Amino acid sequence: MTFALGFANSSAVRWSLVSASSPLLWASANAAIFSAAHAVLLRPLPFKNADNLVDLTEYKSRGVGSGGVSYPRLSGLERAKHRI
Repeated sequence: MTFALGFANSSAVRWSLVSASSPLLWASANAAIFSAAHAVLLRPLPFKNADNLVDLTEYKSRGVGSGGVSYPRLSGLERAKHRI
């Protein structure tokens, strides 16, 4: 038993364990990164006609965004569009 414990503490065994486990760590990190990229970037949005989605931002006089368009303002823009 003493010989087995002494052998497990040698630097060659530690080097073997580290070198054998490193590819496993890299593979799991790679899988995690690509899973996150797929979930955020590649999977389609979960609603119908997602390619028609737009983001409206209204800019003030000095180019600073107001953070979006309110529903009453959007309704006014819709009415103005139909009047043209």
